[in-house]
Amino acid sequence: MSVELVEKAAELTFTEGSSVYPPWKAQVFAHEQCGMREIFSLLQKRGVAPYLLSATLDPLALAGARHLGIPELNALGSLLEIKEGIYTGEVRFNTYAAKAAVAKQLLPAPPFVSFGDSPVSDYPMMIQALGAAFMINPRPQFIEKEAKEAGGFVVALHFEHTQGNL
Repeated sequence: MSVELVEKAAELTFTEGSSVYPPWKAQVFAHEQCGMREIFSLLQKRGVAPYLLSATLDPLALAGARHLGIPELNALGSLLEIKEGIYTGEVRFNTYAAKAAVAKQLLPAPPFVSFGDSPVSDYPMMIQALGAAFMINPRPQFIEKEAKEAGGFVVALHFEHTQGNL
C-alpha cells in the first residue's frame, strides 16, 4: 500500500473503525469531563512536552497523536518498512518489548510523568518516570507486578468511559 493510502486507512481506523472493530477513538479514556485529550492539553499548557510511544504500528500511533493534540514528531509506534513510497508489510522495529530503551533514546530527559496500560510493554518505561507513573485501568497482573517490584510507586487510574462513548 502507498504511504498516502496507509495514512488514510489509519485515520479511518481511529475515527470510524470497521464492521468487526470499533473506532480506536473509542479506546481513548475519559471520566465524565476529563479525558486523555484534556490531560495532554493541560500538560502542554504547563510546558510539559507529551510523547506518545506505542506498540501499535507507526501510522496508527501518528493518527492517535493527531487526535490527542500531540505533535507528530513526538509520536512513535512500531516502524513499518517503506520502499519507494510503498509499505512492504515488514516491521523494521517493534517497540513492544523496547519501550524503556526507546524512551531513553527518544526523550531529551527521563519522563517526568508516564501513563500506560500494559504490564509487559509499558511497565519498564513507567518506572523510569521522575515524577509519577499512572496505570490506566490496570489489569490484576499489572497491580500485582507493580506491588511486587515498585511497591506503590505507580498510581492506578480508573476511567469509567472512553471518549468515543461520551
